[in-house]
Amino acid sequence: MLQAADTLFGTSAATDGSFELQAIPHNYTLKISMLGYKAYEKEMSLQSSIDLGEIQLEDLSAELKEVVVKGQRVTRTADRFIMNLANDKSIFGKDAFNVLNTAPGVFILERDGSVTVNGKSGTQVYVNERPLHYGGTDLVRYLQNLRAEDIVKIEVLPNAGAEYDASVTGGIIKITLKKRRDDGFDGSIGVSGNFVPEDKNASAFSPFYNMNYRINKLNLYAQLNYGIYRMAEHIDEETVTPSINMNEHSIYNTPQRADVGSARIGGIYDFSDNQSLGLEVNYTNVASKFKSLGNSTNITDGNQIDIVSNYDGKFAMDNYSVSGNYLLKLDSLGSMFKVLLDYFHNNSVNNENYNALYSGTVNIDSVYRSKIPTINSTYAATVDWSHHFNAGNTLSIGAKYARNEMDNSTLYDYLQGVDWNPIDALSNVNSFTENISAVYGMFSSRIQKFSYSLGLRGEYTDASPYTNKTDKIEKQDYFKLFPSINVMLPFGNKGNHSIVWNYHRTITRPSFMQLNPTRTSTTEYSVVTGNPKLQPALSDDGSVSLNLFYKYNLTAGVTNTQNAFGMVRTTDSNEPGVIIQTTGNVARNTVWYLSLNGPVNPTNWWQMNINMTGKRNAIDVLGEKFLNYNFFGYMNNTFSLPKDFKLDISGFYQSPVINGNIKTTQSPQLNATLRKQFLKNRLTVTLFVNNIFNWNRVLMEVNTADFTQVMHDKVTYAFRTIGASLSYYFNGGKNVKYKQVETGAAEEKARLK
Repeated sequence: MLQAADTLFGTSAATDGSFELQAIPHNYTLKISMLGYKAYEKEMSLQSSIDLGEIQLEDLSAELKEVVVKGQRVTRTADRFIMNLANDKSIFGKDAFNVLNTAPGVFILERDGSVTVNGKSGTQVYVNERPLHYGGTDLVRYLQNLRAEDIVKIEVLPNAGAEYDASVTGGIIKITLKKRRDDGFDGSIGVSGNFVPEDKNASAFSPFYNMNYRINKLNLYAQLNYGIYRMAEHIDEETVTPSINMNEHSIYNTPQRADVGSARIGGIYDFSDNQSLGLEVNYTNVASKFKSLGNSTNITDGNQIDIVSNYDGKFAMDNYSVSGNYLLKLDSLGSMFKVLLDYFHNNSVNNENYNALYSGTVNIDSVYRSKIPTINSTYAATVDWSHHFNAGNTLSIGAKYARNEMDNSTLYDYLQGVDWNPIDALSNVNSFTENISAVYGMFSSRIQKFSYSLGLRGEYTDASPYTNKTDKIEKQDYFKLFPSINVMLPFGNKGNHSIVWNYHRTITRPSFMQLNPTRTSTTEYSVVTGNPKLQPALSDDGSVSLNLFYKYNLTAGVTNTQNAFGMVRTTDSNEPGVIIQTTGNVARNTVWYLSLNGPVNPTNWWQMNINMTGKRNAIDVLGEKFLNYNFFGYMNNTFSLPKDFKLDISGFYQSPVINGNIKTTQSPQLNATLRKQFLKNRLTVTLFVNNIFNWNRVLMEVNTADFTQVMHDKVTYAFRTIGASLSYYFNGGKNVKYKQVETGAAEEKARLK
């Protein structure tokens, strides 16, 4: 086995005594033991592939039997959990999405791609030290196309340190890939698809291809994805507004189709083993269209109006990014200097047509349309230096600058006769410019078994929002400090238990769409809009964790947030019968949480992972106070069946949640996946059924002094879904490490969405 201060890689020798271990570059102690022989130890620095040749063990007895050396699958340091997967046979045939949902405290919801750690959202995912730009279902598809066998380890940082953006509120997940091919190639090609038996308008088809190639000092890689996604939403909504004696009931169906294509191409040139230069280009195109067919009945003071509405729209988006980096390794301990440069550009156009036929007290035929172009750009530069004094002491310092720009215009006009006339009340021009400058430092150390890390990040923000349809918005100009502290104290005879204390401060800045005041109608009586007055939210989080046997984790903590974001529904001051949904600042949001996770293995053919979080959430929004007790539970079971079949049974449950002034209740879900590998594990075939029992209830409720609203929402991705996937792995050439360009602006790009 290879042993370092914070990680362990182990395996067993073949019958002829040969063995192979895969690990990340580091300083290790190589340990070899076998019954009847004297243990062998050697200090070594692993920076590239090494052939140890023949190692002779000193004979202690005549009995020669193999000893299986096992390393801990999960280890704990002051600031993170580490899952060592390099030689884990149980993950074969799985993908990164499957494995991440067994990591301590991690849960990724497949239907929307939301990622949480210990129940906290705002998590950033890294691969080979490079932050992923994918979000939502794009992230799910990327992880499902990444083979679990290619992963060396997964690190879960429940609280992001000072070296990460202060806006990372839900921690960091870092995936490190195994060595790949040198002077050769490897890759995979595959396809996945699914359908919903209960709804002919819901299906998905998604082929993918990725390849890595190296020749001499040049590493090249490419990834291509395309998807056709068809879904529908069915909503039944009732609103009562006592102030105007109005009762409104709407039913509408919205079939949708989205075609999504993406390409990622990059290259890295190694000047030497210690110095490299990289460049990566990403491009994504989205073309979607929808129809919304609705029927509404409005009874106000006994007068009834019936409305038949027909909305249709098209959305197109082009997004591209360019990332470059320079990396210089300063020593064999892992000290490094790096420069990261990033540019992102997003151009989207949303065109919608509205037709509403009124009858009853009012008889009109309303026809209007909207055109909403939006352009986002981000520029970012990061400089980082880290020095490892020895295996236990590390100092990191760095600086980052990012500039975000948004330009948006909205044009509404209505049809009168044969002429289109502008609707000035709904049309607007908006812009947003934001500059963020940051410096940070972090020191980590170990004193015998006791370890700690201390970090401090300072960020200066200069933001200038503008809209021509709102009173002047004050410029945001502020400097904030974001400390982070992690302390770990192992205990027990072997140090296999530990107590960890954590504290960190974060900031949540509004996304560009959350600031955009564009109004989008869902019915004649409800609209969705952004909030240009939305202020950043500051959070302080403190927790204490108990880790037992490197497996079982119990975390208790509290998060206090000022100006927390919340989904808020209010009546329109100009039209009291119209409900507006926007993102608002909650005066204060205090969350006490308790999280429990760990593996349970009833038998050698049954592996179970459990993840549970309970919360007490105290909210003060729009002068009203809410108290919400929330429980979330996820369980994954893997059964090893005859003939190397694998069966996964997973399920999750979440009790009602309050977000802003909206209470949401959703049904639990149970999923099943059957996996099998063929052709010497190159071909993976997967069959799955999500939401086996077709529990698809989503209930949203708002109860304020001005109005009450109840909405039953059925989205087809929450229905029973049947699907399959095929993935074929290919390779050729010699072994080396596979690289990808590192970037430093993942948080900024996420806010373009």
